[in-house]
Amino acid sequence: MYKSKEKYNEYMRFYRLNHQELQEKSRQYSQKIRDKNPEKWNEKVKKYYNKLKIKNPKKLKEYRQRAMAKQMLSPNFKELQAIRRHINYLSKKRGTHKPCEICNSYKTEIHHQDYNDPYDIIWLCRKHHKRLHQIIKGTNDDPIKNFLNRHLIGNV
Repeated sequence: MYKSKEKYNEYMRFYRLNHQELQEKSRQYSQKIRDKNPEKWNEKVKKYYNKLKIKNPKKLKEYRQRAMAKQMLSPNFKELQAIRRHINYLSKKRGTHKPCEICNSYKTEIHHQDYNDPYDIIWLCRKHHKRLHQIIKGTNDDPIKNFLNRHLIGNV
C-alpha cells in the first residue's frame, strides 16, 4: 500500500492529528511508557532530539519553542528560571561555591529569597535548607527559627 516506511509514518501522523481519540490514546500510551521506564524514555527522547538536530533544525526549533511554552505555563516557572540563571552564572564564575552560612559545611545548596532577583541567594547545607523551608511554611517552631529570622530572612 505504501512505498516506504516514511510515507506510512507521515500518513499516520496526519491521521492522528485529525482524530482526537487517537491523540488521547497516544498521549496515554506515552505517559504509561514514561512512568514505567523513565531511563528508556529519556534515551528515546535523546535519539529523537539528535536526529532532529541533524535532519531538520527548523523542526527542532519548533520543538524547543513548544517545550518552553509548556514550561512557562507551569506554576513554578519563576523558580526554575531563577535556578537555571544561577547555574549559568556559577558556570561562568568558577570557585564561587560557598560554605553553609550556619554550619560552614561545604556541601551546599542555594536558597533564593526572591525568585524575581535570582542573584540574591543564601548558601545552606541540605539540612539547614530543608529546615529553613519548614520554618518559612510555619510547620515547626524552635530556637533555630529566631536565628534564621535574624540572620537570613531579615526581621520577619
